[in-house]
Amino acid sequence: MTAMPCSQRPRADRLIRCLSMLAAGLPLLLAVACASVDPSKELKVSDLETYWVIQSKAGDTTYISPALRFRITNVGTRPWRAIYISAAFRLVGHKEEWGSGWARVPAPGKLFAPGEQALVVMAAQEARYHSTGPAESMFQHPKFEDAQAEVYAQMAGSKQTKLIETRIERRIGARSVQDYLR
Repeated sequence: MTAMPCSQRPRADRLIRCLSMLAAGLPLLLAVACASVDPSKELKVSDLETYWVIQSKAGDTTYISPALRFRITNVGTRPWRAIYISAAFRLVGHKEEWGSGWARVPAPGKLFAPGEQALVVMAAQEARYHSTGPAESMFQHPKFEDAQAEVYAQMAGSKQTKLIETRIERRIGARSVQDYLR
């Protein structure tokens, strides 16, 4: 090891002190930066509605799928760039997933600010019943089984957290939309 000129020693000592302080504070900085977020504490769900939607018609055949809509509010103290919301639809009494849906809040390029609300509407894409009769008649069919939904949120690297567990009401269309049309 070569001796360092005296004129450079104070600078090297300052650099070593600075690096050692940074190394000592790095675990704390990482712990704060990687702190786990709990979506159930950052988000509030309100105005939940469950119903069945007419997904499509093919000739005389009508297809219906379970759906839900709700408002989500940022009750936290910071804005969020992306919140991923997913729904697992199941037939009541069954463990396997029957269908799913997902949404993202807010729209890409936007922030979901504290106090802000967003409307989330999801329908099961794969899960559906079909009939050649009126959509409402499917609820009386002996093979009709009620559905339920579990809604999860994930944000800022958090785990998926359950926000809602609910049964799907036996009705075609959202009550709020029908009230609006009257």
